[in-house]
Amino acid sequence: MSNEQHSIWPETSRPSHTRRITPVCLGLILGALLSGIIFATFLTLYLRKTVTTIETSTHFTNTTTASATTATTTIAIFNINLITNGDGETGVCSLANETASPPGWNVSGPISQIYYNNTFFGDQSSTMIPQNERGLCYIMGYQSAMTSMWQTINLTNQVDSGLLDSQTVKFNLSAWLGGINVQNDSAVIDLTFLDQNNQMVGSIARIGPVLAADRGNVSLFIPKQTSGFVPSGARSATVLVNITRYTGTNNNVSLSLTSVTVFEYANGPAGSSLFELNFPWCITIDSDKSMLITDMNSIRVLRVYPNQTSGVVVASSGTWLQPRRAVYDKNLVDLFVIDGHFCLMTQYHNGSLTPSTLFGSTCGASTTQFESAASFCMDLSDNFYIVDNFNHRIMPWNATSVVGILLAGETGVSGNDSLHLFNPQDITLDEDNGFYYVTDTFNHRILRYLLGSAVSTVVTDGNGAGIGANQLNEPCGIYLSKNTSTFYIADAANNRIVRWCLGQSAGMTIAGDCNGMADTASSLLNAPLTLTMDSSE
Repeated sequence: MSNEQHSIWPETSRPSHTRRITPVCLGLILGALLSGIIFATFLTLYLRKTVTTIETSTHFTNTTTASATTATTTIAIFNINLITNGDGETGVCSLANETASPPGWNVSGPISQIYYNNTFFGDQSSTMIPQNERGLCYIMGYQSAMTSMWQTINLTNQVDSGLLDSQTVKFNLSAWLGGINVQNDSAVIDLTFLDQNNQMVGSIARIGPVLAADRGNVSLFIPKQTSGFVPSGARSATVLVNITRYTGTNNNVSLSLTSVTVFEYANGPAGSSLFELNFPWCITIDSDKSMLITDMNSIRVLRVYPNQTSGVVVASSGTWLQPRRAVYDKNLVDLFVIDGHFCLMTQYHNGSLTPSTLFGSTCGASTTQFESAASFCMDLSDNFYIVDNFNHRIMPWNATSVVGILLAGETGVSGNDSLHLFNPQDITLDEDNGFYYVTDTFNHRILRYLLGSAVSTVVTDGNGAGIGANQLNEPCGIYLSKNTSTFYIADAANNRIVRWCLGQSAGMTIAGDCNGMADTASSLLNAPLTLTMDSSE
């Protein structure tokens, strides 16, 4: 039942998966998306929900005498909207062309909030934006030649001023811009950074307008975006929307899914100081919003607290060589680190840097061993679930036992039926509903099991490797939002993050390129391996 392996990873990296990666991007996000000549307005600054990914880009140069590896690593934190009422959901919404100014905005000139799919305007534009990506209403220009709306956001409420001045914080301004048929009513969105004296610093970032010719004279939205570095000295940012009527009586411009994001972005040589990383393999976020980073080539685990540019070593080499994943217990007292080289689980008690081995110590396929474990998670009873990827199996382990239990898969045998796995990479538990989920990486699917069961159900349609919305290609990391029954998947070989609602036949790309292009640009990813969210989701 074995399958031929087609991997994004070079064969030289197996079985230890040691790819050498350079630095990090730690981040925060303020979000922005806009929609056009019927303006559905979602103006957003993201700082509630956190999605964290690790991405890698590895290039090998071979000569007759040596081989060299260069790479970049990004850790990007995506947070939810900081802009007040950026999605046009707060306040009164209208079925027709009535004034209904959106709360939270400064407005000059009449404006309205309109229900999607209203019949008054024969609105077709909402069909361009997936329903689960928008709310009920959008913001539309009213009967005036010009309407402006603006908000100012205090950046230092979320980002340390020293970090803002570091020239490593990037912003991304994006929007859906559109309009109705042949009308050239349009909108322009400006993002202006201000210093502590409210004086402009840097240059204005702008997106828009989108005219009728850009839309092919039909009613639709077109995504637009621009990005750059936050200028040194910036302490606040103003988002200004100017909506202009070209002809006629109505100002038929709409805005939707508008967001501004900011995040720290760093490229440079790998290092082992407290503000550098060398091949970070995995990141987790604890209840206190601190991040645990397994810095594999530096053979350590760093804990980075919010708004800090350096970390604290909470575990270092001694008994292990390849820290794959680090997790605190629910009380943030005991730290557990799994090693992919010596194949063991270690415990650090109450801040101690001296580890004790819980189980493992030699790699293999018996019930007392695992082989190059990719990941693990813990249940509420502090039992471990090991993703034993090279043995194609899932192994639960009690902390007081040296013997594990074969739960899913068949030891050493890969396959693609409901009883087998092929190089699984991650696992997550849903104890409330009695399930666990596994990324079956080389079968390009996500599997669901009843807790205690070895029989799986495919929850991502199992359409084989591909770039389509209903396909995955070597999915690695997974996060399950228990609030919304939604998966967030690090779709590694497609260089993207996919959001997939349970019960749906397709997912949606929320980070990276929909067509799978890899790059180091701020809007793109390169083989994302893991992702996580903070507790607020």
